[in-house]
Amino acid sequence: MNRSFFIAAFLLGASAVIWMASTFVGSNNLALAVTLVIACVYAIGFMELVQFRAATSTLTKGLAELPEEQRSAVVLHLWDELSFAEIGEICEVSSNTAASRYRYGIDKMRRRLRPLYEEIQQ
Repeated sequence: MNRSFFIAAFLLGASAVIWMASTFVGSNNLALAVTLVIACVYAIGFMELVQFRAATSTLTKGLAELPEEQRSAVVLHLWDELSFAEIGEICEVSSNTAASRYRYGIDKMRRRLRPLYEEIQQ
């Protein structure tokens, strides 16, 4: 989802919640209270989604910055769940070389993602 669509979808949803709340002002306080709770949960969900998008963007950029050999080893091991022996066959290297490329790539990713992890933990 691109940024403009993301913002438009949020604003449309927020507008709908505000419109619903406005219909209950002065007529049904319980319905108004429930609608305001929904609005709060909606806003919290939006903030979580923004944080998730930032984290996935950082992960994507971090993977893109890895040398091709390391990126391949990381992706094949973590996402395709291949063993180092299988990765070695695909990349035409020994399983030890595949494991080393993976470890070096993971170490670089840890360093790259540590500030994001620390920010999330606060």
